[in-house]
Amino acid sequence: MFVKRDLRKIPRILSDANSALETPPSTEPRTPNEIDEESKKQILTSLRLSRRSAEFDGSLSILCQPSNLFTLRNLRSLNVYDCNITSLDDISVLAPIPDGTEGCFDLQELNVGRNPITSLPSDLAKFPLVSLWCDDCKIKGVVPSCIAEMTQLKLLRMSCNEIDEIPKELGEKLKNSLEVLCLDGNKIENVPIEIGHMEYLKSLLLRQNLIKTLPEGVPGKRNTSLTLLHVSSNQLTHLPNSIVECPSLTHVYANTNRIGSIPTNFGANLVNLVKLNISSNLIDEDGVSNDFWDRFGKFDVITGECVKDSSCHVMMSRNPIVDKEVALLKESESNKNKSSNAGNEDGVQPMEIAAN
Repeated sequence: MFVKRDLRKIPRILSDANSALETPPSTEPRTPNEIDEESKKQILTSLRLSRRSAEFDGSLSILCQPSNLFTLRNLRSLNVYDCNITSLDDISVLAPIPDGTEGCFDLQELNVGRNPITSLPSDLAKFPLVSLWCDDCKIKGVVPSCIAEMTQLKLLRMSCNEIDEIPKELGEKLKNSLEVLCLDGNKIENVPIEIGHMEYLKSLLLRQNLIKTLPEGVPGKRNTSLTLLHVSSNQLTHLPNSIVECPSLTHVYANTNRIGSIPTNFGANLVNLVKLNISSNLIDEDGVSNDFWDRFGKFDVITGECVKDSSCHVMMSRNPIVDKEVALLKESESNKNKSSNAGNEDGVQPMEIAAN
């Protein structure tokens, strides 16, 4: 859906919103131009301020001032994507205070993606955030500790940063709220077992990291809501056996790893699976159990896809088990061509038709 960009400067947006709070709405007939002007003076519940680098000048100070607290008290969504902001410390000015007299008590959605921030202020945990987007930033090391204190958080996106550790507290404290955890494109090597305790987690995205193994239980029987597991482009040598205890899974992407086998009962237990990509791994004949073939059937040599179960799309190309069959097929075709050519050379030459 196309969203019309607000061309007003930030001070004007705040001024118009403040006027709306102080002036009762008109009941008189209005012209289209008057209606348009009045719409700009509505109470602020959402601010879309992406790509305004010149106005922000590296910080949130133009927005987060004590004089703006009254105007922003109803704010529910703030988007400052790609504004070249280097620090979010000023957002503390808007943080709700315990006595309930001021602050943004309803701020639920925050998008600070594609800003060169390296950390998150602890005061972020004071907001009732449900959705936090920090994609394409410069956050390093451990996932900021304040996130584990956001006990209402449902969606966390921190892809393409420089994160190398997921603290166990993330799984412990957000197990009853978090539904989407996206940490694609970081430097993570290990996943804590506590992620397997998150009962409401629906999507776990960890592709393009440095993960060598997933602990037993991630995913597992306690991930009763998990439908999407995306761990492609890591260094995994196997999938945990506990994955077969997670029948809610519908999509599993584990391509481009070093996986040598598929857990037993994978085909039998994951009854809701509709897409599986295990291409570009190290799976050979000994790495696939009978229940897998019984469910999905033998792969097509050309495409590497298993098509027996029409409700599930399975991709196995670029694995030794497939590559071997491809090599045999090519060798067979090559031998046929050689035999055909040899027959033409040894056989009767075509008769020349005599000219009349």
